[in-house]
Amino acid sequence: MAFFLRSLHEQMRVLDRKLERDKTLLAGLPSHSLKMVEFIREHGRMTMREAVGLTGASRNTLKVQLRSLVHRGLLIQRGEGRGAWYGFP
Repeated sequence: MAFFLRSLHEQMRVLDRKLERDKTLLAGLPSHSLKMVEFIREHGRMTMREAVGLTGASRNTLKVQLRSLVHRGLLIQRGEGRGAWYGFP
């Protein structure tokens, strides 16, 4: 029983560290980027069409923001062109 409780406590500490890291990474993001990250968190993936519908921003603005999120390692791009979608690494 003691082993189980220690393991559970360690797992909680690891998850707390991950949550803090996510908060600091997401803190400086523009509002459109935050909306897109939350959408992907809820649905698992997002296409450019969904991003435009979600944010109401232009495709070019969203392309720049998505490229930035991919460059920072927060998202990955799968596919290219019209078939591309974004998700978590």
